[in-house]
Amino acid sequence: MLDLCSIMKLMLFIDTIKHFVQRHVTLWKDKSFVQRVIFHALFLTLSFYLTYYAINYTENYSIGNVVPDILLDHIPKLDVGIIFFQGSFIFAISLLCLAFLIPEGIPFGLAATALFFLIRAGFMSMTHLSAPFIAHYSYIDYDGQIPETIFSMTSGNDLFFSGHAGYPFMLSIMFWKYKYLKYYFLFCSVVSGTAVILGHLHYSIDVFSAFFIGYGIFVLAQSIFKKEYEYFENRPKSEPSISLNLKIVQK
Repeated sequence: MLDLCSIMKLMLFIDTIKHFVQRHVTLWKDKSFVQRVIFHALFLTLSFYLTYYAINYTENYSIGNVVPDILLDHIPKLDVGIIFFQGSFIFAISLLCLAFLIPEGIPFGLAATALFFLIRAGFMSMTHLSAPFIAHYSYIDYDGQIPETIFSMTSGNDLFFSGHAGYPFMLSIMFWKYKYLKYYFLFCSVVSGTAVILGHLHYSIDVFSAFFIGYGIFVLAQSIFKKEYEYFENRPKSEPSISLNLKIVQK
C-alpha cells in the first residue's frame, strides 16, 4: 500500500499536469494568442525560405575565397559531427518540450527566432567567403544517418554569423530569469561555438560576434513584438495548490 507521502507526491504530479493542460486550454482559447502564433509561424517559415535562398546565393559566389584566421591557423581540425548534427537535433527536441512547459513563450519565441534567421540571411549574403575548410562535410562522419535535406539548409558557406553560437545565446537572454534554462542555453551556445571552431566550420569572428548580435536581436525583438513578450512575461509564476502540496509532502 502507498504511504501518505507517496500519495501526496502522486497528487502533486497529477495537479501539475492539470495545471499545464489548463494553461494550454486557456491560451489556445485566446484568439489573439492563436493569431499571433499563426502569424509568427508563417513569419518563421518565410525566414527559413529566405535563409535557404541566401545560402544558395552565397554558395555560388564563395568558391575558393578562403582567408587566414589567427585562431584557426593554429589549431587542428577535429571531427565535430556528433555535436553539429545530433547535438542540434537534441537541442531542437528540447525546444519543443519547452514550448509545452512554457506555452506563454511560444509567440515571442517564434517571433524572435524568425527575426534571428531573417537578419542572419541578410548578413550571410553580404560578404562572400568560403568556409575555412572547404571540404568540411567530407570529414564529418555521419554514416548516412543525416537526411540530405539537412544539407540543403547549409552549404558550409553560410558563415556570418554563427547560428550555432548565436541562437542558443539569444534564448539564454530570453530565459535569463530561469536559472537552469539560462545555464542550459549558455552551455549549448559555448559548446556549439567551440565545436564549429574546432571543426573549422566557421571563422572565429563568426562565432565571437554571434553572442553580441544574438543579444542585439533579442533586444530588437523585445521592442518590436511587445504584446508577444507581454504574454511571456505575464506567465503564471506558481500555482497555490502546488505550493500547498509541496508543504504537505515536506512535513
